[in-house]
Amino acid sequence: MSFEEKILSILEVMQADISGLKTDVSDLKTDVSDLKADVSDLKADVSDLKANVSELNAEVAELKVNQTKFELAQARIEADVKEIKADVKYLRMASDEAFRDIAMLDERTART
Repeated sequence: MSFEEKILSILEVMQADISGLKTDVSDLKTDVSDLKADVSDLKADVSDLKANVSELNAEVAELKVNQTKFELAQARIEADVKEIKADVKYLRMASDEAFRDIAMLDERTART
């Protein structure tokens, strides 16, 4: 093989390598383009998630306020129930005393 033939052979191999590299670069460009689209989609998803988290934080804050209101209302109701129980106890004692007084009056009336 002559020197020129060796050079031509090497050039053919180099052209094949260059062609392969061009294909690889083209594939990489496509991959990068796809990755850019994926990153763009992910950014949109992250933005949506941040908005959702913000909404959830607002809802949690509102639930905490409602829970506090409920706990205050519950405490008031418990105080009212306690007061009602005390009133019922007093009324029972008063009615028992009234029945005893009526019974004593009935006895006095019966004797006379």
